[in-house]
Amino acid sequence: MKTDQGFTLIETLVAIALTGVLIVIMSYFSGSLLDTSKAKTSTVAQTFSRSYLDVLRTKWSVPNQYKTNSLPNPTSPALEVKPPDGYSYTTQVQDANGAAILNYTYSATTAPQTNIVNDSILKRVLLTVTTPNGQNLTFATQIVNPPQ
Repeated sequence: MKTDQGFTLIETLVAIALTGVLIVIMSYFSGSLLDTSKAKTSTVAQTFSRSYLDVLRTKWSVPNQYKTNSLPNPTSPALEVKPPDGYSYTTQVQDANGAAILNYTYSATTAPQTNIVNDSILKRVLLTVTTPNGQNLTFATQIVNPPQ
């Protein structure tokens, strides 16, 4: 009388092969999820940066605002530009020679300094956005002194 006492060698090899295939598929999808998450945070940072730099260009199209280096104020009731939750930013304004005119690190309670007068014809603005996962993305633009 014969009794079944376990798995055959072929059954064991098929189970190991199926497990291997499942591991490969799962690692592919987990990598894709990680890439998707990074892409989402980068897109949010890019959207914020575009809005911030657009507001800055609009403000600096007025000659007096350009000369005083008036930056968008995240503490104003109008909320000109406020970063998304978990994001922070640093703004550096440079003259045409690359010398720093103004540095501002975002704070929900501190308005940017606006009384630094500079008549530089060309200003370079570097906006560094820090995402919630610690990734730093730097965006740059150049703005020319508006006509009087």
